[in-house]
Amino acid sequence: MPEANTPILVHIGSIREESLRILQTAELPSFIATPENASGKIEALKNNVPQLFVAKHAITTQGGDAVLYEYNLPEFNSLAPVSGLKKLYPGLVEKQHRTVETHTLEAALKAHKLNAAPIAQLIIEQPESAQALLQTLEAQGQLHSLTKLWIRTSPESLYAGMPTQSELITTCEQLGFEIVDTQADDPDFVLVELKRNPLYSEYKKLQEKAAKLAQREKEQTAANEKAQAEITQLKQAHEKLTQQHAEQLKKARHEHAAENEKAQAEISQLTQSHQKLTQQYAEQNKALERAQHDAAERQKQNEQLKKHRDEHAAAKEKAQAESTQLKQERDQLIKQQEILREQLRTQQQRNQTLEAEMQATQARQSQLNIELERAEAQLDLIKDLLLKDKLLQR
Repeated sequence: MPEANTPILVHIGSIREESLRILQTAELPSFIATPENASGKIEALKNNVPQLFVAKHAITTQGGDAVLYEYNLPEFNSLAPVSGLKKLYPGLVEKQHRTVETHTLEAALKAHKLNAAPIAQLIIEQPESAQALLQTLEAQGQLHSLTKLWIRTSPESLYAGMPTQSELITTCEQLGFEIVDTQADDPDFVLVELKRNPLYSEYKKLQEKAAKLAQREKEQTAANEKAQAEITQLKQAHEKLTQQHAEQLKKARHEHAAENEKAQAEISQLTQSHQKLTQQYAEQNKALERAQHDAAERQKQNEQLKKHRDEHAAAKEKAQAESTQLKQERDQLIKQQEILREQLRTQQQRNQTLEAEMQATQARQSQLNIELERAEAQLDLIKDLLLKDKLLQR
C-alpha cells in the first residue's frame, strides 16, 4: 500500500492498447476499476507497475446497480446502449444486457485504503459516462491534484447520452485542463490526452480567497445586524425609562411632602439607570462605527479581488487565444503531412515504374550479351576456316 501522500494513477473502464501502454510506462502505483475479464492484461501489468490494485466492477457517479450492455466486440461493452457506434460498425450486435454492481470512485479507493492518496494521473475508458464522472469528481475535489488526464471519446456520439469529442474537451477546459495530444489507433474512437492548465492553481487560490472573504462578510453582516438589534432595544428601553421618569416627576409634584424624599430617591435611581443606558448606547455606537469601518475595509478587499479576477480573465483570454493559434498551427501541420504523404506515394509509384524499366533493361542486356557471345564464336569459327583455307592454298 502506498504512503498517504504518494501520488497514484487511476484507470476507469476497459483496458485498451493505448491505455495499457500508459499504465506500463507511468511508473506510479496504479488503481484499475474494470468490469471486463482482463486477467491476461492484469498479469502483464504486474511486472511493470510498482504497485497494482484492481477492482472488478464499473465506476459510476452514484454507485449501486446499473445495466451493462455486452456486444460481440467486447471492447465496446458499455453502461449505455449504442447509438452512433452502429453506423461505424454495422456488424455490431448486442449479445446480452445484465444488471451489474457499480461503485463510486471514492468508495472504490476507500475499499483498497487508497482514499488518502492524491490522484496524479487519470484514465477514463468509459466514453458513455466520462463527462458525468469528471463533473462529479471535480465537485468532490478529487481532481484538484491531477496533472495528466486521458479520456476515450469520439467526434460523434457513439452511445446514448454520450457527448461528442468537442463537447467533452470544452468541459475539460472549463475544469482547468488543456489538450496535449490524441492517440488514434482508431480515428473514430480516440484517446485524448490533457494536462492541467498553468493558470488553474492561481484561479483556485482566488476562488478560495473569495469564498473566505464572502464568509467573513456574511459573519460581519450578521454581527452588524445583531448590534443594530441591540441598539434598537436599548433605544426603546431608554425611551421607556425616560417616559417613566417624566411620569414619576409629574406624580412627585402632586404627592405629599412626606413622600418627596422617597420620590427624589427614585428619581436619582432612574437617573443613574438612564446614565448607564446612555453609556451603553454610546458604546454600541462605537461598536457600530467599528463595524462600518470593517465593512469599508472589506469593500476595499472586494475591489482588490475584483481586480485579481479581471487580471485572471485577461490571462485566461490570452491563454485561449494562444491555444486557438496552436490548434490552427496543428491543423496546418496535419495538412502539410497529408501533402507530403501524397508526394511520397507518387514517388513510390515512380520508383516502382523505374524498377520495372530497370529489370526490363537488364533482361535486354542479358539477351544482347548472349547474342554477342554467339557472334564472337561465329567470328572465331570464320577466322579458323579462313586460316585453314590459306594453309591449303599454299
